Amino acid sequence: MQRWGIERAFQELKDTFFFDHYQVRSKEKIMRYWMLSTLVFSLIYWIKLNGCLTKILNFYPSSFNEYKQALQKLILFSSYSFLSKNPDEYSFYFADIKSQRFKNNSIFN
Repeated sequence: MQRWGIERAFQELKDTFFFDHYQVRSKEKIMRYWMLSTLVFSLIYWIKLNGCLTKILNFYPSSFNEYKQALQKLILFSSYSFLSKNPDEYSFYFADIKSQRFKNNSIFN
């Protein structure tokens, strides 16, 4: 009875989060990636069930991939908003970037 839910979770992990493309040999790295993937999957599933994005977005995401893309846009937007209001953090963000052209073409300019 519970097998179908497990199969759907693995299918979403493989399709949306590219779980099957990650190749390592270290047990520690495999466990780290497994935990991170299941954490993100659980977070997106929780957001989907609770309708947390319905007040923010102009559309209603229907698939895990659409939820993942919506969360990515929200993270980029909040990062842009934060960095545009805090010049010290902006300079810290780009402190290790050597290429001036990359800095000038960034979305934060």
